[in-house]
Amino acid sequence: MKLHSALKAIGISVGLAVLAPQFAGAASPCKTLASGTFAGEDVLKLRAEGRGDVDAFAVFRAPLAVNTDGAPVSYHPLDPKGERLAINRIDNGIAIWLRSAPKTRLRGKEFFDVYEQWREAGFPKSLNETYAIGWESVLAPDPDSGGACIFKSGKYKGYFGSMTKLTNGRKPSDSGECLIDEHLDQRYIPAIVLRGEDNPLRNYGAGVGDLVIAINPRSNIGVPAIIGDYGDGHRIGEGSVALNMALLGQASQPKNYKDAKALDTGKLDIVVAILPGSVNYRQMRPYTADNIEKRVGGWLENHGYGTLADFAKLATACSEGL
Repeated sequence: MKLHSALKAIGISVGLAVLAPQFAGAASPCKTLASGTFAGEDVLKLRAEGRGDVDAFAVFRAPLAVNTDGAPVSYHPLDPKGERLAINRIDNGIAIWLRSAPKTRLRGKEFFDVYEQWREAGFPKSLNETYAIGWESVLAPDPDSGGACIFKSGKYKGYFGSMTKLTNGRKPSDSGECLIDEHLDQRYIPAIVLRGEDNPLRNYGAGVGDLVIAINPRSNIGVPAIIGDYGDGHRIGEGSVALNMALLGQASQPKNYKDAKALDTGKLDIVVAILPGSVNYRQMRPYTADNIEKRVGGWLENHGYGTLADFAKLATACSEGL
């Protein structure tokens, strides 16, 4: 398969499941255990007919915006709008607000004017009595200054270190500069973001580290993935660079924010099936696309769902109409 070969060539070693088109339109072979909504999308907890509740999975259909956090080229101090060096804009990674109005984030020119003040100050932990900056959940901390860490050497010299909630479990001494080896490089790890405090997926038992199968119903491609991060509640769907590349059949890494944005699935709904509570199932760290694929395959087989292709057909059929 040319697509699979191209993805392997850039380090995305994922199992691509091609779905059988004749399965579409069949009566749902799943029992609904719970249902809810989040960000305007329906979210279901299901199990196949004839299987037990321990075999349950959660599913939703939504477009996937692209997420870059954890990639060491995500943010660059000298390219805050992601035009030539960074693959993301700094206003997607940090928040700035007036201390007198903590619920109102700065936008546009006002944001970048204050960002320039922070840069001129050397990216300290906090800026001044007027403005507050929230960066600690996305940018890596500098072990000496306590402010935001910037690579001082190597191929990523000058970039901010970037983090994900899911980590590789390394000791600080083994995590590399700006914790580069501790966090998921989402250019190469297929992952989604679990967004929102009131997301029903959390009530269904989903959490960071759980296994995922994402399916493009238009091209019939299924990709094993993992929940790699938490996020706020503005939308339900967000996939890593690697995941969206695989789902869209793209083999070229983004070089700037425009390229990264082109990996959003737009109006195309992706079927996302989450295996709640699978975080510790045959856990292998550091996380790689290959060991995530093996773990997903093992979980599906152990729970009676067969192969990735079998389960992808089931999840697609059971989510029809969402």
